[in-house]
Amino acid sequence: MQLLPARHQVWDVPTAILFAREGAKVVVTGRNEKRAKAVVDQIKAEGNEATYIVVDMLKTEDLKRIVDLALDKYGTVDILFNNAGLLSITPIQELTLEEWDNVMRVNVTAPLVLSQLVAPIMKKKGKGVLLIRVRLPEPTPATG
Repeated sequence: MQLLPARHQVWDVPTAILFAREGAKVVVTGRNEKRAKAVVDQIKAEGNEATYIVVDMLKTEDLKRIVDLALDKYGTVDILFNNAGLLSITPIQELTLEEWDNVMRVNVTAPLVLSQLVAPIMKKKGKGVLLIRVRLPEPTPATG
């Protein structure tokens, strides 16, 4: 079973599909139900198994809900692929501490908490994979 906290952007969907094609039962996460469901539908259309859950990576209780769903539906977690991310393009002089905290909570704290939640499961089995994907956005007019 593989957890995929993701944003459902163009690079996330192929990753979820590839994991499913390789035999993973995928849990797709995100804030947008329509996009999450579309990814799951695409995986299922190929005969593979997936589910989704709508969550806010800023909320620790939502992170626990992700792991609870994976355990309830699939019984274990073999791979955690931390792929969610939040980008701020606010100029440094205008960046608020709240925005900074949100970026850090999604990009640093959420992967830590999810890893802490699944590590005992993996340790008990004697195997598992924790992946954290850090990706800088492609330059755009907004980001330079």
